[in-house]
Amino acid sequence: MKALPRRTFLAGGATAAAGLLVACGDTVTRSTAAAPASTHDRTIGRTDADIATLGAGLEILLARAYRSLRNRLDGGAFGRVPPAMDEYVRVTMTHHEEHGRLWQDILRKSGRPAVTRANPQLSPVVDRRLNVAAELEDVANLALDLESVAADTYLRSLAEATSVDTIRAAARIGIIEQQHQAFLLLALGNYPAPDSLLRPERAITP
Repeated sequence: MKALPRRTFLAGGATAAAGLLVACGDTVTRSTAAAPASTHDRTIGRTDADIATLGAGLEILLARAYRSLRNRLDGGAFGRVPPAMDEYVRVTMTHHEEHGRLWQDILRKSGRPAVTRANPQLSPVVDRRLNVAAELEDVANLALDLESVAADTYLRSLAEATSVDTIRAAARIGIIEQQHQAFLLLALGNYPAPDSLLRPERAITP
């Protein structure tokens, strides 16, 4: 496959996550059920456990998507890739793996079992878009959509969570997802901070 020229790549516009969300719906199915545990943290209630379940599934999905992209880059699927994008993919994959571990730790404290599957409603859509992606710009737009969903979901979670651990996790992770968005917007030829205020317009809920 021919290399993606830098001019072509930087001239592309970022797409909104509307198609992703329309296909996925506004809610997600909980991938785990509450499980009693004698050592769980009683300050982490049901709402917080639901948020952690949702976050863990999102992070599994994001890490898997970036891992697939990394493998394609290593295989030369997109030709010559700008070094900054190559580094972004590799570093961001490890970010999402760490985010997932943080949510799993909150689940453990709450008495819920660990989440082992990617978000079940977003996953089929993401897999389809990965399968048809022919250019680096295609997967960059997919990554931007996913980062937008994650950032907005964590922003909404800040208003719903009751436990300090959950609020802290949503804040610490959410700001990193926003940094990922900024990089992708700039790489796609857009201003990296277009909004004056953050709004959880693309958030999904437990």
